[in-house]
Amino acid sequence: MGMETVVAFIVEWAARRVADRALDAAVDRIWALIGAKLGTHPAIVRFRDAALRTGHVPPDVGAGAVEALRRAEEHDRVFGRELEAAVQAAMAVRARAERAPSTTEVVGGNVIGDVIASGPVNIRQRVVNYAERHPARFVALAVVAVLVLGSATYGGVQLLGGVVGQGTGQTIAGRPQPSGGASPASSNPRVESTFSVRGSPTAMAFSPAGDTLAVGVYTGGAANAQAVTIRSRRSGEVVGTVNAASGGSWLSFSPDGTALAVSGSLGQAALWATTGTRDVPTVQLLNDSGVGAVPSAFVPKAAEVATMLRRTDSCVVQFWDSPSGAPKAKLELGADSCGGMAFDPAGALFATYDLGALKLWDRTTGRNTVSVTAEDYVNAAAFSPTGQFLATANGDNVSLWDPRTGQVVFTLKGHTDIVNAVAFRPDGNVLVTGSKDGTARVWDLTTRKETAQLPGHGSDDGVTALAFDPTGQVLASGDGEGKIRLWTDLS
Repeated sequence: MGMETVVAFIVEWAARRVADRALDAAVDRIWALIGAKLGTHPAIVRFRDAALRTGHVPPDVGAGAVEALRRAEEHDRVFGRELEAAVQAAMAVRARAERAPSTTEVVGGNVIGDVIASGPVNIRQRVVNYAERHPARFVALAVVAVLVLGSATYGGVQLLGGVVGQGTGQTIAGRPQPSGGASPASSNPRVESTFSVRGSPTAMAFSPAGDTLAVGVYTGGAANAQAVTIRSRRSGEVVGTVNAASGGSWLSFSPDGTALAVSGSLGQAALWATTGTRDVPTVQLLNDSGVGAVPSAFVPKAAEVATMLRRTDSCVVQFWDSPSGAPKAKLELGADSCGGMAFDPAGALFATYDLGALKLWDRTTGRNTVSVTAEDYVNAAAFSPTGQFLATANGDNVSLWDPRTGQVVFTLKGHTDIVNAVAFRPDGNVLVTGSKDGTARVWDLTTRKETAQLPGHGSDDGVTALAFDPTGQVLASGDGEGKIRLWTDLS
């Protein structure tokens, strides 16, 4: 299912508006997900107003919504999966309510209008099938589908404001990978060990002692799902599991390594023990299924955990005492700051990002110290261990910012697809970037040159998560196929 199907379903629902409480509740879930991610986006505002107020969505408004949703999905896989799951659930509710047999129906798979087919269905066939069943609505949906088919045309459209600081920044181009797949520089990384997890890794974290690695995956809201597995660094043996339906999109260990902060979708965040099979958290911090994804992190140099929660017109960062879970300070950050967050190593500053907006905040006062716009949607961010840089993954590039001024110091270019993850080595001299193009690249920040590529992550999502151990001698990389590799000799 693609975002054109999401929009087509909403367009049809808006046009028909059959009174059905269960269907309305299912559609409300779709609107909640879209609103939590893109509620203030102009294209989404126009789309929502047209669908809810008039029941008629003009083709250009539908096309704008498809593009906004597609871009958001590219930079937030969890959002895309949650939205598609919500639409599939709503379609199932509608099918049960109507129970009118379709002339073309095979249960399961992709859905558009009243046509259901198992397996992938290309956009052209969807449009043809839909035109046969609903000729009156075909014109509007055909325009949307055609625009999506030509979505490459929109690849260079910047949906937010201009770039700040880029004019003075330096671009550092990565070296192309040789045809034989060998490393492009003198560094000779090797794979020490590999193991697999169920699902696509969305986050990874080494324990403070470096003896275990936690891997989080997207669960799709399934009960008793292994959202997180914790493995021995040496043997690969599973020493702990976290069965959280919300998934493990954000992971961080407490300073003593005995607790793990886990959060994901469904408005949940909790502290979990790091050994044994756990079905219930030690401390439940948040449990609000109406708010969607909840980024979380232990705060450096403080016995606190931070959670980020998007409300109707604002973003709230709540700090919690660790280990008791008692609420502490709460900061209201505004409406455009709730995509993710990263703390500086001293715990005094934190960065928030949402779409292309990047902001830095004083943790004590809640004062916004820097507000800038990245060159593309920010998909990941991390402070260097020295606090010198803030690295952001913007599309297929990585920018290193001066967190004091908000100026881009230099930009790393070389990936050919979206960068999903960034990780600094603990000494701050090396940055590794993982991309949907199937490679992780190693950058020497002293010389500002690429020194190696870590190939072999062959999946549609490419490299989805990265983490260094505390010594900086081992890098963990995870890909969309669920394969985790531990690399050494990166220097």
